Amino acid sequence: MSITKELENLYFHDSSLRGINVSFSDGNARSCVLDIDYYNWEGNQKIRESAPNDPWKWRRLILKFGYLAHIEFSAPDLVNRAQDLDEAELGYALSAFEDEYKKFKVEFPRGKYPLFESGEVISIRFTTQNYSSSESGYLWVVGNDVSIGWEDADTLVGQIHIPIQNA
Repeated sequence: MSITKELENLYFHDSSLRGINVSFSDGNARSCVLDIDYYNWEGNQKIRESAPNDPWKWRRLILKFGYLAHIEFSAPDLVNRAQDLDEAELGYALSAFEDEYKKFKVEFPRGKYPLFESGEVISIRFTTQNYSSSESGYLWVVGNDVSIGWEDADTLVGQIHIPIQNA
């Protein structure tokens, strides 16, 4: 299954950024790791059906970009939690990068353009639960050579939303 398909199957609402690590090495090389406390709606809904009183278990998602082409972070509300995710949009503004790649290849046919020359390209824009009167916060990352991993250690337990039937 492609990374895009795997990410499309995840519902990021109420997940939380634990950390963002951008690394620079060897000339122009740069990479990024997103460490996310994933709220795990899918898994916990199944648990809820068989054991309604069991605690809600989060999952720790590690999203690695082997090559980082672009990163933007905006937190317009300087007070509230900029790390809380609302939703994810895949493929965000990817066509602009594709257009630049085509221009580059016309000018430099044998030139290396790392974003489109190694693995599946991922553009993901998370809107956050951080707003001002005119805009919302976000994290936007574009890169390739992406991997998804799940960590079992140091995960959160607890529910943000209480089902109405349990209130």
